[in-house]
Amino acid sequence: MRIPAKQALMRQLVADGVRVIFGNPGTLEESLLEAIKQCAEIKYVLGLQEAAVAAMADGYARAARRPAIVQVHSAVGLGNATGVLYEAHRSGTPMLVLAGETEVPLQAFDGFLGGDLVSMAKPVTKWAARVSDGSQLLRMVRRALKVAATPPQGPVFLALPMDVLDQLVTADINPTPIVDTCARIPDDRARYIATALINAEHPLLLVGDGVAVSGAQAAVEALATLLAIPVYRADASAVDISFRAPTFMGLLGHAYGDDTRRVTLPADVILAVGCPLFAELFPSKENYFSQNTKLFQIDLNSWEIGKNFPIEYGAQADPRLCLEDILDHARNISSTRAAELALRRAALATQIAQTQAAWEDQQEAESANGALTPAQMMRILSESLPSEAMIYDESITSTDALLHYLKPERPESYILARGGCIGVGWPGAIGASFACPGRTVVAPSGDGSALYVVPSLWTAAKYNRKIVFVVCNNSSYRILKVNIQVYWEKHGSPEQPFPFMDLDCPTIDFAKIAEGFGVPAAQVSTATQLSEQLARAFAGDGPFLLDVLLDGSVPVPPHSVRGHGGAA
Repeated sequence: MRIPAKQALMRQLVADGVRVIFGNPGTLEESLLEAIKQCAEIKYVLGLQEAAVAAMADGYARAARRPAIVQVHSAVGLGNATGVLYEAHRSGTPMLVLAGETEVPLQAFDGFLGGDLVSMAKPVTKWAARVSDGSQLLRMVRRALKVAATPPQGPVFLALPMDVLDQLVTADINPTPIVDTCARIPDDRARYIATALINAEHPLLLVGDGVAVSGAQAAVEALATLLAIPVYRADASAVDISFRAPTFMGLLGHAYGDDTRRVTLPADVILAVGCPLFAELFPSKENYFSQNTKLFQIDLNSWEIGKNFPIEYGAQADPRLCLEDILDHARNISSTRAAELALRRAALATQIAQTQAAWEDQQEAESANGALTPAQMMRILSESLPSEAMIYDESITSTDALLHYLKPERPESYILARGGCIGVGWPGAIGASFACPGRTVVAPSGDGSALYVVPSLWTAAKYNRKIVFVVCNNSSYRILKVNIQVYWEKHGSPEQPFPFMDLDCPTIDFAKIAEGFGVPAAQVSTATQLSEQLARAFAGDGPFLLDVLLDGSVPVPPHSVRGHGGAA
């Protein structure tokens, strides 16, 4: 039996386990929207602008660990979503983006809402194509989902002309094939890496989101603990290792390569797993590694292996399987070095404890003007969290404080909005709430980021999502102030007023804005008020916004290498 291609599309998505589509409607998508409405198995989540909608899909995919589906409106809607797609592409988020077009015979007319959507999408996706015939729709959808889900994961795009969706087709429904990427390194290579790590005077383990994709967190912690290897996260948004792991040192920053060098230069053996080396805004012009350093890279993304630095050995392989094999050899070899490794383990524990204590001494001091500091806010927030809560974090200059007190352990407990494209945190939390129904999602965001996506609050209210939106309100783009101070210091510039980085005059009242979108809210400026309103927010059964007024002063420029909440 032949059915409209749009209905066949819905059946294919259902066969692939799709239950949610995030979207913003438009005239050229009306045929598709009609089909979605008639599909009882799929819920359409309405957003008010495509950037927010794409960020909701990004959050859903990160939390669900499966491709998300997002519908945008023609060329202009794709343009609105492009910034988020850039971040999703850099971050490896699997999602399928669908956009409507005018009928194929009319596209040469170059009329209203016309444009080369495929060319627009290509720079920010793994694959982009136009479906020009209904008989090819399901084949191309399966291909798109397969490409999105295959490491290195990422967004894909399909342009759907209206007449193609209306064509009658034979619905050849088959689940999208999942590509098996469970490749191991040869056994002699696993033994070689294990031996190099054991014999190293200053070994180093760098991990990224490829660890989370392969489920290698336990293997990372076991190997690092056994061999007393300091671990840093590099360009990571997931919990790739427990923040309470005995040798976890912190996060490498994504801004300044000279800060990264402080960590990497002393190492004589480095194992980098599932991470780029290095995704920095200002890479260093100097060597990151000593001349005789042995660098090993394991990643399912072959593009990152040996991309910037010579390597001793690199493998496009599954991080979990490789780390487990390396760990097996390490257990067999390391027994003769037990006493030495125990001393190294103790030294790392002392270093971590001293770093955390020094950070707390500095950060917990009262601000000069008596306002709440990020450290005070995040300590109270972490102590107030329900046990099942998920954090979707875009607090930017408050993230160090949050991680210091929270110390996330479970992969599903914390997601970092990586940055680059700000404004993904709040809508990402909405998407995550659909991926993890029944859980409370807490979404701390810098005030500058939140202002990009204020309309997403309406979606949270419409669908009654259990989300606590927290505004880290320092009335400025504080991260820009931090960065320009580093720039001034580097170039010997005199102290001067910050250019165009303040968000005051007039003051922005987030609580009133939230209430206008149907979200209950409160503004707080003291520790007592914050504790009381957090209790109120967590006791509710829907969204709530907390506008936390913070000390916005900018201290001496910090290093961008983050330990447990402080410079390492």
